[in-house]
Amino acid sequence: MMDTFQKEFTGLIRAAFTASPAGLSSDFDLKRVVDVSRKHNIAAIVFYGAVNCGLPLEDACMQELYQMTMRSIAVSFRQTHEIEQIENAFRQEGIEYMPLKGTILKGLYPKPEMRTMGDADILIKLEQYAKVGEIVTQLGFAFQYESDHELVWKKPTLYLELHKSIMTSYNRDFYSYFGTGWKIAKKVPDCSRYEMSAEDFYIFIFVHFTKHYRISGIGIKHLIDLWVYANAQPELDWTYIENELEKMNLSRFYANVRKTIDVWFHEEEATDITDLITNVIFNSGQYGTSDMAFVNRAIRNGQNSAMKIKLGEPLKKFFAPYSVMKEKYRILEKLPVLLPVMWIVRLVDFCIHKKSYLKRYVKRISRVSSKQVEENQLALHVVGLEFEDDK
Repeated sequence: MMDTFQKEFTGLIRAAFTASPAGLSSDFDLKRVVDVSRKHNIAAIVFYGAVNCGLPLEDACMQELYQMTMRSIAVSFRQTHEIEQIENAFRQEGIEYMPLKGTILKGLYPKPEMRTMGDADILIKLEQYAKVGEIVTQLGFAFQYESDHELVWKKPTLYLELHKSIMTSYNRDFYSYFGTGWKIAKKVPDCSRYEMSAEDFYIFIFVHFTKHYRISGIGIKHLIDLWVYANAQPELDWTYIENELEKMNLSRFYANVRKTIDVWFHEEEATDITDLITNVIFNSGQYGTSDMAFVNRAIRNGQNSAMKIKLGEPLKKFFAPYSVMKEKYRILEKLPVLLPVMWIVRLVDFCIHKKSYLKRYVKRISRVSSKQVEENQLALHVVGLEFEDDK
């Protein structure tokens, strides 16, 4: 069952929202509380929970949590201001957009600093991107890079992820359901802003949770998101939600996550499966671990043995397909015939400029074992997850 630390830590989280003190043992490890809070970027939640539990503010660990909370308040204020500016500019210029994830969830927490964000996610239409680029440039953002599903901009106070789609195309099962995301977008009257229905937003954040969980693990705040959103929307049509998740073969995983939420927030009896999910989440950090992600991405791509990973992943890394290479080497968009030449350029670049990364990559490859691959596959299967290619 959940270990004592996990039970008491989730008790602190509950206390932040309910103001009901959690029962904490006399030897509760506050130093570990600080470490886990920092790792998962939930210091404000834990601090408010600890205050509600009567922990003394003069304690050194409480002071550390307090300082992190003050920083979260400052960051949250700046982020909120930046997002308001972006939305105002988009509306004034008739840019059709839909806020995603933390930009919506932040306002549902008792205090905005309790829901930290690494970036602001907004869905846009590519045909308007030239104008969008002008707007965000005027607002002080600088373009960083383009990925499969987003265009990333940055200024000192905020990362801005302008989404081409709300789901990555390489998560084929989820992408086939959502597409770009516009089919579930509903226009706000007299405004260029779009929103999902409450049910579709819950489905989206649950699938986002699932996407990270099955690749690299997922952090504590994302399980809290599911609980907070459900509480904020008491009229959710659960039958619709469950039917839609069934279309993505997520019914069993959804039931297990809901049970885990009940264990954390309603103190229901834990099971072996909820314990497994809890351990994955506690061990993950905000968005999982790199080693788990490395193996699970390979499994997703059909490399379901240690030998296939050791042979296949280096080939994919250094001889990446055109779709990947053209994002880094723009010349390939005009001259795709140069792909073999750019593979050589990529290899030379790694050998000369990324020696330390190359060493870490070789070590990571060498750590992959048949036991690890089997354990990762089993851990996903037990909770109700498979990759599309596994079926």
